[in-house]
Amino acid sequence: MITKVHTAQIIHEVPAVVIDYPAFRNTFIKDDIARSKFNPEGVDGINVNSKSGFYTALGQAIAECEIINAQLNRIDICWDFYDNTYAELYRLAKLLLYCMAVQIGYTNNISDTNDGFNVRKKSVKVQNTKDSNWTFQFEYYNKLIQKPNQPVQARLELRRSRLAETNISELNKVDFVAAEFVTILSAIIADRGSVYTQTINALNCNLVEAYHRGGYDNLRDFVVRNADSFLAKGQLTNFIKRVRPDISNAAKRAKQLEDSIEDFTMYSKSDLKQMVSELLTALKRYLQA
Repeated sequence: MITKVHTAQIIHEVPAVVIDYPAFRNTFIKDDIARSKFNPEGVDGINVNSKSGFYTALGQAIAECEIINAQLNRIDICWDFYDNTYAELYRLAKLLLYCMAVQIGYTNNISDTNDGFNVRKKSVKVQNTKDSNWTFQFEYYNKLIQKPNQPVQARLELRRSRLAETNISELNKVDFVAAEFVTILSAIIADRGSVYTQTINALNCNLVEAYHRGGYDNLRDFVVRNADSFLAKGQLTNFIKRVRPDISNAAKRAKQLEDSIEDFTMYSKSDLKQMVSELLTALKRYLQA
């Protein structure tokens, strides 16, 4: 797994000439302010798999393009998975994104983007859909669909926007964003934290409503149809208790369903802890390199 800032957006004075530089793309101008997307990998000769490398690349690109009054406005931190396919991590990554949505108050703002046939082929995204000027956005996606002929299998990406509205100095913004993500992730796995339980409740509130609205009389049929929304251990038992109080042993029925449905692994808080621990270790390595 490799962690890095793979994309950023800077705001700056409107350039006198069109920016023509591999690391910059999609420059647009609004209200006499220019916004440019920056990819550090577009700067030759610099190892950008470290915070210091990112800043070196950004500084060099700004200097060579004679950009004036540049400010980092958005930072995208990614975790690239080389040894696990998108499908292998799909359910655990989706549970993590749900937990993150609950932690920052974006409940019910999770969506699957797909190719029209299979949501497991492309991505899962979380953002505040009520706010067009979103602050946080989280996404897990299939890197091989985006770029087939490269070694990265899947990518988890956390994006922080509106940084120009903060008082954080430019050289501290990567650390600032990283600290925000560490706080969010740490809250999810805190021993006495309730985010995991709150996420189960949030998921099941929507599922219970859908079950009653659809008039289902076959429990298994509903669970199969909505398998990608049953993710956490204990969630299915809780759901059965709410929609089928006539079933005397909900835990036993949940176990039967879990065992009979293909690719239906449920993940515990301990599973999340292991994943988050690996993410945080990789992030620390990037910041200190």
